[in-house]
Amino acid sequence: MENLSINQERFRELVSKYPTLYSLWDWESREIRLEAFKHALTVLSSGEYIMAVFFARVWLGKDEKYSYNILNASFDFVHAAKVLDNKSLLLISDFFKDPFWP
Repeated sequence: MENLSINQERFRELVSKYPTLYSLWDWESREIRLEAFKHALTVLSSGEYIMAVFFARVWLGKDEKYSYNILNASFDFVHAAKVLDNKSLLLISDFFKDPFWP
C-alpha cells in the first residue's frame, strides 16, 4: 500500500495477522469501515472482539473519549489477559514496549 505512512503500514502488518479483522479497514482510503466494524463487534468471538477493539483504539488515536464515543466499546486489560492466546498477548505487549500511532 503505497499511500500508507510508515506507522500505518506497521499497523496494517499487525492487523493482517487477523484476517477477519483485516477486512474491517479500508487500506486504500486509510480509514476504518465503521459500520462494518460495529456490526462485527456483535458477531466476533471474544478474542477477536478484544483484538478488534484494541486495534481500533490504536487506529483512532490517543484520545480515549473520542475513540470510545465512536466505538462504544473500551479495551479491558484484565479481561484481555484472561481470554487472549499467547500470540495476541505478545502482540499487545510488544505494542506497549514501542507504541506508535497510525
